[in-house]
Amino acid sequence: MTLLVGPGAFDFKQGTTSGNRFWNFVRDFIAKPDKEMTECQHPKPILIATGLMNFPYQWQPSIVPTQMLRIGSVLIAGVPGEFSTMSGRRLKTLLGKEVNNVLDQYSNELEASPDLKSLQGKTKVVLAGLSNAYSSYVTTFEEYQVQRYEGASTIFGPHTLEAYLYQYLNLTRKLVSGPRVDPLPDGPEPPFLLKKQIAFRPGVIFDNPAWKHKFGDVLLQPNEVYQSGMSVIVIFVAGHPQNNLMVEGTFLTVEQMIHPSKDEWKVIATDSSLETKFLWRRTNSIFGESTATVIWDIPANTTQGIYRIRHFGAAKSILQSIRPYVGVSVQFEVV
Repeated sequence: MTLLVGPGAFDFKQGTTSGNRFWNFVRDFIAKPDKEMTECQHPKPILIATGLMNFPYQWQPSIVPTQMLRIGSVLIAGVPGEFSTMSGRRLKTLLGKEVNNVLDQYSNELEASPDLKSLQGKTKVVLAGLSNAYSSYVTTFEEYQVQRYEGASTIFGPHTLEAYLYQYLNLTRKLVSGPRVDPLPDGPEPPFLLKKQIAFRPGVIFDNPAWKHKFGDVLLQPNEVYQSGMSVIVIFVAGHPQNNLMVEGTFLTVEQMIHPSKDEWKVIATDSSLETKFLWRRTNSIFGESTATVIWDIPANTTQGIYRIRHFGAAKSILQSIRPYVGVSVQFEVV
């Protein structure tokens, strides 16, 4: 794969279609491409044969996931790479034509099948790039011959687009036809490399609450009364956020009391809300002490009432066990 950007450093230039003896010597020392690879990638001069490099894991994917989704009359092609403008246009045009071909094939069912009829004359094809994986660029055969940046970064050779066109054509036909055609065979699964990822940053060694405190204790409580436009700041005794990333969860909630007699609360904001901030800080690295600061910038349309802020986290003991904790602020009023 040749990566060429702008003028390039040394003697690397866009549009290069011939090799260089010095860089070929360096390349062969790292990973020497064979005759089949060289012919496959022609006219690209192979700077680094990343497809042959597997330490500490594959430098380029050999298995890529492809995906087609449908929402009403909108078809979404989840592509695992960066399609050039013309590649994207060709894919969208082909899939749009395939939808029409399927509708013509089942024209006698259109009136009886609302599912098919909803696609008639209304289909819109959308490309969602970098979906599920990344396989560099995808250019047309003509763009590949020029070997500018995108063509040089098309790692599967000059016919990469044709392979993707064939795959997404079959996916679209199956998606639109449904049970009328045979199911597509499951392809090979991409390897799961998450557990093999190399990290140079050390993990969490241990957490420890501040002296005479426990995790979730509030070090800075909110004031009694606030107005819209003001900021509520609460500081908790915390563990390291990496102990639990709260996937599908939240590190904080802003809650409004809805039934004082029943102590019932409604969540009105989380850490994904624009008006909240979650700030973690290691206050003592030796003893593993940390704080979590929750900030709520009260929106102008906030309903008057009683509120509180909660913090959710997890702490790792020196014995490496991880336990969740919850911190709750005192109640305060927004007027």
